[in-house]
Amino acid sequence: MKAKIIFIISVISLISCNKPKLEKTNVFYFNLYNNKDIEVESNIFTLERRKLNLFDSIIVFKKNEKVLSFKETFDKEGIYRYVLNKKTLTHSLKDSITLTTNYNVSYFPFVNKKATLINKVIYKLGENSYKIFHYSELQNNHRSFDSYYLENFGFICYYNFDTDKYVLCDSTNIKSLKIKEITSRLVKDKTFFARFTVAKLFPNYYGENNSSKRL
Repeated sequence: MKAKIIFIISVISLISCNKPKLEKTNVFYFNLYNNKDIEVESNIFTLERRKLNLFDSIIVFKKNEKVLSFKETFDKEGIYRYVLNKKTLTHSLKDSITLTTNYNVSYFPFVNKKATLINKVIYKLGENSYKIFHYSELQNNHRSFDSYYLENFGFICYYNFDTDKYVLCDSTNIKSLKIKEITSRLVKDKTFFARFTVAKLFPNYYGENNSSKRL
């Protein structure tokens, strides 16, 4: 009888250890900016990252309406998401390769068909260093944009060269993370932010024939 009780306790303990446990929830707030760096829509997205011991549960809200949820985790190789219940590498943190993901759901700009690592940068703010990864992402065959991920925290910005607008994380409930300072530096970085780097490749893009794209 004693051996049976010990066995049952062991099984319960094993199940408890393998069950994802809620640790904390980080919240990120995103605003929309136009081509003049003027905020045109506040809190366009809210992203909740619920830290679990096996993965992070991501919930995205648009104007307080839940529009997307998925599971995500990080390691030194890249960002992984659970696609059809399978852990899948969607964003490389090491190599400039294009990764194609057959999502069962998609939602712009968070979940997309393809992602290619372009480059990365490290910003030094006080005693802390922050690494940001720049990707070119493809939602479908005709809509591409640039996204930015902060190491260990996730998605913080997307920029659309066609419209010259961007969605930016300006605030969070993580008091130790100076997100406003980080993202402000990002959008002013002429050697890293796509607004400047792509403009060098297409200096006449926003000419007379493309003025409507700036709306």
